[in-house]
Formats: sequence, structure tokens, C-alpha cells
Amino acid sequence: ARALRWVVKVLGQNSVQKGFAMQVQECAARARAAALRLATLSTTTKNQALEALAATLEQSQETLVAANQHDVDRASRLVAAGEMSKPLLDRLKLDEHKVRDMAAGVRSVAKLPDPVGRLLTAIELDKGLELTQVTCPLGVIGAIFESRPDAVPQIASLCWKAGNAVIMKGGTEAQESNRVLGQLIQQALASVETWAGDAVHMVETR
Repeated sequence: ARALRWVVKVLGQNSVQKGFAMQVQECAARARAAALRLATLSTTTKNQALEALAATLEQSQETLVAANQHDVDRASRLVAAGEMSKPLLDRLKLDEHKVRDMAAGVRSVAKLPDPVGRLLTAIELDKGLELTQVTCPLGVIGAIFESRPDAVPQIASLCWKAGNAVIMKGGTEAQESNRVLGQLIQQALASVETWAGDAVHMVETR
């Protein structure tokens, strides 16, 4: 009976792992499809989406702070038990001031020059034959970061402005905050281009 329970447990874990793997593969496929469209998106539209994101963050302050409080409460217990450092807890906390800073950061990215399509060099190889070097997006970027929820809109906005889709994995300590931020970012981008929500994904598993 004990051996049977062990087999069932292992099979259950494998099933969960396979489910997570399929979710990540689906995110990657959708992100790649979005990246192909994002690569040719105009600067004006990209900036409109970033402004929509900044406004969404400002309008969702209470929601973000409430989600973050769940993470902070859980992390505080870990600090009290000696399982997490106090500086890590401090970096985890969000308040209305930090949310406004996140929105301001997104708007500052919108003001940056578009890095896509810049002519770097041009060499005439022969009459009527010119070789040019032009900047272009990478495609899909994977980003892993520690327990700093404010990193989510920073990474997403920089990747978006550079024409790249992104799949992010944050620290488990900020799981609730990151989940809400990811949803808000997808909603804001999709409000400008219906497919654009697929350009940003959050994953919660290794």
C-alpha cells in the first residue's frame, strides 16, 4: 500500500510538471507570434501602449497594494522565522508612491528614442550595391529577477519599446504582486492592439 501511494504521488507530480511545461510552451509560442508583429509596430503605437500602461498602473494602485500586502504578510512570517532576510522584505514592499514611480518609469521609456530601425553603418560595395547595418529586435526575451515587483513594468516596458516580447519569472516571494502586474500589463497593451497582450507573459514555475 505504501509503495502504491508513492507511485501515485510520483505520477501526480509528473503530471503537474507536464502541465506546467505545456503552459510555458504555450506562452512561448504566443510570445513568438506577438514578437513577429511587434517588430514592425510603429513608434507612435508603441508609445501609446506605454502611456496606456502607465495610466493603468496609476488607476490600479489599490489593487496592486492589496495584492502586495499578501506577499508582504507571507514574507514577514519568513523573516520572523529566520528564513528570509529583512532587506529582501524591504525590496518586496509596494505603496502608492512606488506605484506612481513605476508609472513614471514607463512614461520615461516612452520618451526614449525608438531603438528599432536605426541605421548604424552603410557601405557601398559596388555600383548600385550598398550594405547597411540596421538595428532590429531580438525576438522573445526571457527575464528572471528577484523579489522586486517594480521590476515587472520596467522589464516589460523596455522590451516592448525595443520591439521584443518577454517571458518573465519573478521571485516566489512576490508571486501575488507579479501576477496582478502581469495581468494589468497585458490588459493595457491589448487595449491598444488586441494581440499585444501576448507580448508579455509571467510564469510562476521553474
